[in-house]
Amino acid sequence: MENKIKFLIICFVLSTGAASAAPISFKTAAVKFGWAMLGVLVSSLLLFLGLSLYNKIRNNLQTTVFQDEEITQTPKTKEQAVDFYINKNRLK
Repeated sequence: MENKIKFLIICFVLSTGAASAAPISFKTAAVKFGWAMLGVLVSSLLLFLGLSLYNKIRNNLQTTVFQDEEITQTPKTKEQAVDFYINKNRLK
């Protein structure tokens, strides 16, 4: 029972600081909220532009064209699978 009372007293003491904080005006709160939302907007735009640029660069660097249809065919036998693995990984 003593622990519960101590816990309640500590919670009450720690929570009274928030209740006695100086009130701020609506205008000040709105301005702070506006600055926060502007920060969110700017960071979102930077992420969008950065990822768009990354995708354009990555797509330009990936010029792999599959001329062989061998890569899309499933091997029918174990020997074909081993041959495909050896040829693909150049283990000759």
